[in-house]
Amino acid sequence: MEFINNNTTSIVSECFVQPHQYHHHACADSDERPPKHNSPFYLTPWDLYFINSQNHTQKGLLFAKPCESDQFMIDSLLDRLKHSLSLTLTHFCPLAGRIRTIQHENENGNESPVSYCSFYVDCKDSPGVKFIHATSDLTISDIISPPDDIVPRSAIRKFFHDDRELVDLHEKSLVTITIFQQALHHHHQHQPSTVDISRPPVLNPWFPDGQGPLMKVPFNYENQTTASSKLPDPSVNSSPNKDGVVITKIFHFSSETISKLKAKANAECINCNCTNNNNNIIISSFQSLSAFLWRSITRARNLPPHQINVFMLPVNNRSKLNPPLSEDYFGNSVGIIVGGVTTTSELLQNGLGWAALKLHQAVVNYTDKEIRQWVDVWVQCPRTLNGNDRFREVEGNNNVSTLGINDFSKFNTIGNEFGLGKPLAFCSGMKGDKLSDGNMTIYSGRQPGSVDVELCLYHHTISNLQSDHDFVQFLC
Repeated sequence: MEFINNNTTSIVSECFVQPHQYHHHACADSDERPPKHNSPFYLTPWDLYFINSQNHTQKGLLFAKPCESDQFMIDSLLDRLKHSLSLTLTHFCPLAGRIRTIQHENENGNESPVSYCSFYVDCKDSPGVKFIHATSDLTISDIISPPDDIVPRSAIRKFFHDDRELVDLHEKSLVTITIFQQALHHHHQHQPSTVDISRPPVLNPWFPDGQGPLMKVPFNYENQTTASSKLPDPSVNSSPNKDGVVITKIFHFSSETISKLKAKANAECINCNCTNNNNNIIISSFQSLSAFLWRSITRARNLPPHQINVFMLPVNNRSKLNPPLSEDYFGNSVGIIVGGVTTTSELLQNGLGWAALKLHQAVVNYTDKEIRQWVDVWVQCPRTLNGNDRFREVEGNNNVSTLGINDFSKFNTIGNEFGLGKPLAFCSGMKGDKLSDGNMTIYSGRQPGSVDVELCLYHHTISNLQSDHDFVQFLC
């Protein structure tokens, strides 16, 4: 199949998928539905902080197209996917809901565009999850083997349903599933034919004492509209040859490589007595890889010796709270912490173990106290995340070089199969602030224990990385 320059996409069909328990009863009376399907799902400070429409997640899996002789299978495949999704939504009913807005009287005067709103998920009055079947002119090689090995971001974004219409949060769909006949699609966990699961989600939102369930948050609709209208047209490819352009590239790390980095980091900590004479391994694989990326990218950026460098880490709040939340807690429960602050010279003169230990200590020192302090501050002055706020906040200093992990999940993203064999790749439709220099996404690779790292960096930084032997030797 030839690559078509304008790489058009065409929608074949659209429908809505509802939770299984009432999907087959012609949308039975709401009184017959389980209580959780009738009750509003309220949003916590963590949820509201990320409600900005520019920051929602776009993820997908890339599969090879079936043989021509198997074309008849597409309808059967779509039916099975819809059924599986319907079963899944029975347990994850908020994903089939709609975000509703309660707009409160303007507290800043009529001349201010900022309104105070409350948001919740309506699980009762919703058509379900939008399910789209579409076709594309792109080939597999256009995605996984593009010219210059640069991820064709504008092309990939076409695989995701145009979300500009979602600026109006009065009725925002939580999930859109897009199935492309060329094989790229959003996914949900595949469930067996029964609706029973071993670890059902905990659908009890966590609120600080005396707060909730409806919380007011200032929301600037004017800024939302302006920000979305300035999004680049996904059909236009920026030149990857300009140093001022942020590009995306995926780097692959095998389980063996990650084990070597972990062993190296821990050995250096022991040799320099960083571990308080404790010879037990204390540095995790994730911290070792993060430290390796921090040092490598800082070196590739060619920064001045006294330049301040900051590394931001996502941390799961569930186990950090006291009492802890269930690991099956449904909803956002993540903290973005400053993993390390240092100068260029200090970071590069010290070894991998030194950098990894800084990240390790930041995670260890992030406790129930720090989580509740953040929540208390947010309750006193609620707001939503805009752009690179998480980076700009670092010590109130804009003159820093930042690197941060936007998304990291231990979930086996490509372990599930849907009748098309094993996925070839995991793709994201990042846009807006998530495409800023210094953002990265980490997810599981195709081989057991492997990891793929999606980096958003300036072109010259990517070029320097690819010519850095100390970095390249650890790639697959």
